[in-house]
Amino acid sequence: MPAGRLGFRGGQLLLCRPCLASDGVAWSRRNSIYRGLVTGLNKAFIIGNETKEALIREDPRSAEILKPLVRGRDVHAYRVNWAGLWLIDTHNGYGSTPAVNVEAYPAVRRHLGGFLPALARRQDKGDTPYNLRSCAYHEEFEKPKILWPEISDEAAFALCRQEMFCNNKVYLLTAPSPDDLDYLFSVLSSDVVRWYGRQITVTTGAGAHSWFKYSVAALPIPPRAAAAEILPPLAPPRRDGVARRNECRGALDERKAAIVKLYGLTSQDATLLDLR
Repeated sequence: MPAGRLGFRGGQLLLCRPCLASDGVAWSRRNSIYRGLVTGLNKAFIIGNETKEALIREDPRSAEILKPLVRGRDVHAYRVNWAGLWLIDTHNGYGSTPAVNVEAYPAVRRHLGGFLPALARRQDKGDTPYNLRSCAYHEEFEKPKILWPEISDEAAFALCRQEMFCNNKVYLLTAPSPDDLDYLFSVLSSDVVRWYGRQITVTTGAGAHSWFKYSVAALPIPPRAAAAEILPPLAPPRRDGVARRNECRGALDERKAAIVKLYGLTSQDATLLDLR
């Protein structure tokens, strides 16, 4: 079978290794993949809009440490369906930023105090029962990023340009530049990666796939320099959520054809990938 072509062997669809002999793991070393936060007690630290507004009414400063948060079930291919959840971000300090002193936020202190026995017992805690455990990459949640759920039927990468925290059922990827991030999102959302990812990820008993950090880092991503003249730019995001999703999907459809070429596949190969 020629390099860069699809074929069948033993009833299985195969992709020639030369086609995927790209940058390999090297791409993941130039970018950063992280797992979402572990609170140790979600019912205390993850709240809905009603509780969030009540805390701010009681003490407006509470807003300083309330951050939007998504779970694995909220992240889908191309989009994030935020469910109006908030993280009480009493972080334990990172870099030169000191730990949050909960005494400075009386409304939050009162709310968390209602869970104090359970907070004190948890393994994942910071310097005090009110603090989250240390997270050296805390700042990454504030950056533009790619999110995906740990468990999914297939590749479900979503581009999120605003500050967004996530729980430990979600992974995030940040890149050195916006162009690098857009490129990675385009390739990760392609049919090639969708198919190849299903070959290397672990399946669950229910038939879904586990998209762990090591599995995504093992995906072969061609160097961005090799794609500079092949891939068209992503359309800029719109303010309206529906229009933004439609625009993003349309732009990605255009790029899918270019990515097929980037991997050395033919249109016939692409059709086979769509059918599998």
